[in-house]
Amino acid sequence: MRIKHVKYISALSVFICLSGSVLASYADNRMETPLHEELQDQQVILYVDDLGDSPQAEGQVGIHSCSSIDMVPIKDQDVPIETVFLIDNSLSTAEDYRPMISNICIEATASRMDRETFTVITFSDHAEYLLQGSNDYSQVKKAIESVSYQYQDTYLTDVLYGLLEDFAEGPGGLKRILVFTDGLDNNPTGITENELYDRLENISYPIYTIGFTSADNEDGPKKLAALSRRTGGTSWQLDEVEDPMDVVAGVTECNDAWKITLSPEPEDCDGTTKGVNLKITSGADVVTVETEVKMPFGEAVEASSDEEKNDQPTETESPSIPDSGTGDLNPVIITQPRIPIELIIGATAILAVILILVIVLLVFRKKKHRRAGKSGGGRVTSLVGKNKRKTELLGKKASTYNVWERKVRLTDPNDPATSYEAAMRADGITIGYDSDCQIRIDNKFVSGHQCRIFTSGNQYYVSNLSHSNVTVLDGVEVSGDMPISNGSILTLGDRNYKVEI
Repeated sequence: MRIKHVKYISALSVFICLSGSVLASYADNRMETPLHEELQDQQVILYVDDLGDSPQAEGQVGIHSCSSIDMVPIKDQDVPIETVFLIDNSLSTAEDYRPMISNICIEATASRMDRETFTVITFSDHAEYLLQGSNDYSQVKKAIESVSYQYQDTYLTDVLYGLLEDFAEGPGGLKRILVFTDGLDNNPTGITENELYDRLENISYPIYTIGFTSADNEDGPKKLAALSRRTGGTSWQLDEVEDPMDVVAGVTECNDAWKITLSPEPEDCDGTTKGVNLKITSGADVVTVETEVKMPFGEAVEASSDEEKNDQPTETESPSIPDSGTGDLNPVIITQPRIPIELIIGATAILAVILILVIVLLVFRKKKHRRAGKSGGGRVTSLVGKNKRKTELLGKKASTYNVWERKVRLTDPNDPATSYEAAMRADGITIGYDSDCQIRIDNKFVSGHQCRIFTSGNQYYVSNLSHSNVTVLDGVEVSGDMPISNGSILTLGDRNYKVEI
């Protein structure tokens, strides 16, 4: 074996060891997103999933250390959680699914915690309460069995939006919503999906969607899954559920959640949005909780000096760690999310395979170049741009020709005659209503430069360009660069477009 190859292998071994060590250093840490956030009496309340036994917490609100943090399991509260059954009782719910829906609701009620309350709602274009806030098993069971199915239109976005409004005006506390329907339907003159998602940014509860197939709603499962992901819930399809208790087990996972109450410093109670950071330890486990909360309004706190006034932030504050030696704050260590050991092993193996392939490719190319240098003459081929190949023959005039041309087409599924098409450029294509866009959409809800579709390698991506209007891909708001493919649904303004590449 040549010395040069030994160097390659040695470098590869060192890299794999270092990569495995770095990944393993994160194995005992994990990141959690609150199930629900609310304000009560100048206090910030977070509900966070299982934190283990006797957890200890330290944290920050804005740039200030939080001196008062109270933690209690939800099972120790007067009402640990309210479970809401939201049932689509239209005829689109096929008869085959109705017994399973009833069974899931009844089994979830039977698996209740002490003092847990239940609300049963059917919906069409509005919510109809069959039972509200009951912890009596027989009453809940009777209400579920009384659900009747009838011919009607159902608009889940309107109903969910109204339900969130009712919750915001109610007494507070953790709630979970189980939605049984075939899709996320919009009332043409009612609440849009974007408006619902905007409302969920301010008041959110875990939403568990239990869907089923319907000929009238092919995109239903995809949209329901997106809704659950956005709210920290889980989504199931009844066609794939063999045992209703599997759904009940998934829904009741948050029974081990904790209620965390923080008392911000008076100067932080100014009505602005501030970052909240918690580090929670339980034995060897470390949990990091990061979120942003709109602070309550409190009494104005006068700064003791002009310097303090200048230093007082007025915009959104993110948690920060003070310089050592100041004595003002206790620094909060920002930990990284825990990575499963299986993922660490898999990632290390993949890195090893990739590096071995790179080394083999480099050695092969060098040998090939040596053979080409010895033979002399021949054909020289080089790539020019992304869409052309230039072939030069010695002693002849070079020629250039197109190998292939890529196009992107957007079609309204509800109006196939409305279609837009543009050839993919090296720097991508821009979509909006301005005249310099490659795809120009004349819609008052679309920005001048709404979004951009581009390629990186063999993958297509979409990124949002607008500061005033969101771009939604398959029911999920576009943030950063998101992969896009044939059949994806791109929502621009109030219209959906099917993507063809």
